Amino acid sequence: MLEPVVAQVARPTIIGSASGLTLDLDSALVAPALSLADMLRELPLVRVRDNSRGETHLTLRGAESRQVSISLDGIPLTIGWDNRTDLSVIPLSGATRLSAVRGLSSLLDGPNVLGGVVRIGLAPAVVPAAPESIMRPRAAYSSGAALAGDVAVQTGFGGAGRGGVVRVGGGVTSRDYLPVSASTPQPAYSEDGRRTNSDSRQWNAFVAGRLQGDAGWLGLSTLAFGAERGVAPELHVEEPRLWRLPLTRRWVTVLGGGTSWGSAGAGTGTLSLRGALDVGRFEIDEYDTAAYETVVERESGEDRTITLKADLSQKHGWGALAVSLTGAETRHDETLSEEGEARYRQRLLSGAAELAIPLRPGSGDAAFGLLLGASADASDTPESGRQEARGAIWDWGGKVAALLEIPGIGGRAHAGVSRRSRAPSLRELYSGALGRFVVNPELGPETLTAAEIGVTGGGRNWQWQAVGFHHRLTDGIVRTSAGSGQFRRANRDRVTTTGLELLGGGRWGAWLLDGDLVLQDPSISDSLAPTDEREPEYQPTLALNLEASRLLPASLVGRLRFSFVGRQYCVNPDLERDVELDEMAWAGVALERTWRLGTGPRARSFRVVGGIQNLTDASVYDQCGLPAPGRRFALTVSLG
Repeated sequence: MLEPVVAQVARPTIIGSASGLTLDLDSALVAPALSLADMLRELPLVRVRDNSRGETHLTLRGAESRQVSISLDGIPLTIGWDNRTDLSVIPLSGATRLSAVRGLSSLLDGPNVLGGVVRIGLAPAVVPAAPESIMRPRAAYSSGAALAGDVAVQTGFGGAGRGGVVRVGGGVTSRDYLPVSASTPQPAYSEDGRRTNSDSRQWNAFVAGRLQGDAGWLGLSTLAFGAERGVAPELHVEEPRLWRLPLTRRWVTVLGGGTSWGSAGAGTGTLSLRGALDVGRFEIDEYDTAAYETVVERESGEDRTITLKADLSQKHGWGALAVSLTGAETRHDETLSEEGEARYRQRLLSGAAELAIPLRPGSGDAAFGLLLGASADASDTPESGRQEARGAIWDWGGKVAALLEIPGIGGRAHAGVSRRSRAPSLRELYSGALGRFVVNPELGPETLTAAEIGVTGGGRNWQWQAVGFHHRLTDGIVRTSAGSGQFRRANRDRVTTTGLELLGGGRWGAWLLDGDLVLQDPSISDSLAPTDEREPEYQPTLALNLEASRLLPASLVGRLRFSFVGRQYCVNPDLERDVELDEMAWAGVALERTWRLGTGPRARSFRVVGGIQNLTDASVYDQCGLPAPGRRFALTVSLG
C-alpha cells in the first residue's frame, strides 16, 4: 500500500543513549492492515528488502535482520528458528506506537541484539485521564487487484491513572499480483506487467488491554496472523526457487504486570515481569516448473518459543540503575517429505545492568552525563535434529555512553561505544533450505563493536539529527557461493561499516519538508583468504529520501517523495562471484483530503488519500533478480 508520508511524523530522538526514531501510529497516516515491512519502508534511515524466500527483512547501519531485534510490548519476536522474523506478515492494525533504535541499543533489550531494535507497542502504555470509546475502520484498493481493510475498537473506564483500556480488532488483505516495470526483463512464462507467483492473502486479529491502579498495572497483548502467498522466482539464476507458502500462522501472547514505589529517602523504583508464548506453523511447497502444478518437495515447521523477562529500576539523586534478566527457549519441529521429522531446540539467556549517572547530582535522568552497562549472554542447542548438538556458548557485552544537553540548539549531543555477541540461529546451523544451502553446523558466534557520535536538535518548526557511526562485526556470518547454484554460511573475519546519517524535517513557509541521507563505506576482510575480494551484500554506499508536502486549493494536501539508492552488491551463485546492482531512483505522489465530522474534542474525521508509487515505472531491485513493484495506484479511506 502507498503511504509516502510517514516520515513526517517519525521524530528523530535519543532513546536511552542511542539515536532513534519514534512514531505515534494513532496520528500517522497509514494504510489499513499495514504490515511492519510497509511501515519500515517509509521510515528514514531504514533499509528494507524482499529475499528469495519471499520474506522481508531490514538493515540498520549495515546490521542485518538477525542482528536487529523486533519486539512486541518488550518481548523479542526475533527469538526462534531463524532468529529473525518476516516483516511482511507482522501486522500493525492494532499497534499504537513504534520506535527504532539504530546501532547502540540498550543491553536490557535481551539476547542477540547487536545492531538495533524496533519496538512495537500494542497494549496501551498508560490509562488516560479520560478513556474514550473509539471505533476506527479503514479500507483501501491498489494496483494488482489488491484490497485491504481493518478495524480497531477501543473502550475504557475509570480515569486519572486508575481504570482500564481494552482494544480489539483485526484486518485482511488480498492481492492477485504485483505489477512489474515495463523496463524489467521477464521470463517467457510471465504474464505482461505481472510478477509471476506474487499473489498474497493475509489476515490478523488482536486483543490488547491494560488495568491500572494504586498497587500497579496488568497488561495483555495477543496477536494472531496468517498468510497464504506465492514466492516470486529470481530472474538472475538458471534454477530459481519455485516455491509457494500455502500456510503461515503465528500467535503471540504477552502477559505482564508491574508495580512502582517511591519515597523521599529511598528514591523511586519500578518492577515489571513479563511472560510470552509465541507459536507458529509454516509450510513450503517446491514445484517442478513455473506452472506451479506439481509439488516435488515439501517442508513444514512448527515453532514454539517461551520467553520470560524481568526488569527492575531504581532512581536516586546520584543516578538510576536498571537491571534486566531474559530467558527464552525455542523449539522447532521440521518435517521434510524425503527425510522425515527432526526436532531442534535452542535456549538463550541474557542478564544485563545499566547505570545512568546524571550530569549534575539531583538533576534526574533527563540530562545524564554518563551511562555504563554490562551484560552476560549464553546459548546452547540441546536438540539439533540430524546433526550433533552444540555445547553452551557464553559471551559478554558492555556499553559506555555520554550525553550532554545543548540549550543553544534545543537539543543534545551523545556518544557511545558498545560490544555485543550473537549466537547463530538453529536455521543458520542446520537448515539446507530444500537443497539451497550446504549445511555448516560449525558456525560460531559473531560479535559487533559499535560506536557513534551525534547531535539531535530542533525547535517548534524544525527537528534534525546528525550521527557518525562505525560498526566492526567480527566473525560475521555471511553467505558465500558453494557452487552448483548453492550457498554456504560461513564466519568471515571482519565486516566493517563506517558512515554518516543526516535526518531532518520541518516547515518552510507553506511547505512541509523531510529528508534523510546515509553515506557509508562497508567492507569485508578475511584473514583466511586475504586475496578473496568480496563486497557486503545489499549495503549501498548512499541512500537518500526527500519528501515535500503543502496545502493546495479545495483543502487538498499534495505530497511528493523521491528516493535514491547508490551502488550495491550481491552474490550470484551461478557465477560464483559478486554482482553490482545499478544505482536506482524512484518517486511517488499523493493527494489527501480530510473532512471533520462534528465539533468539539470528540469530533471524528473522514480521510481520503490517493497516490501513485514508483511514478516513472522505474526498474528497481530490492535484491538480485527480485524487482520491486512497478507503477502502482492506491486509494485509502479511513474514519478516525
